[in-house]
Amino acid sequence: MFAANNIVEVIQLMLAHGLMISAYGLLLPGMNNKYSIVFNRIRVLNNEKRKVLVLSENNETALWDNVRLESIK
Repeated sequence: MFAANNIVEVIQLMLAHGLMISAYGLLLPGMNNKYSIVFNRIRVLNNEKRKVLVLSENNETALWDNVRLESIK
């Protein structure tokens, strides 16, 4: 017969995989959300950079535009 300690260990080993998969399932959407926020901010900065560059080609830039362009870089 199994001792009580052995039965507890067997149950823990059986449940560990299911709990880890559940934990990963909760962790991944949170990480995905954080990365999507970062990527969205990069897109916004690239769009702003393009707008400033278009203005600079038309010689309509101000000092602030040049400073902002350097800040984006």
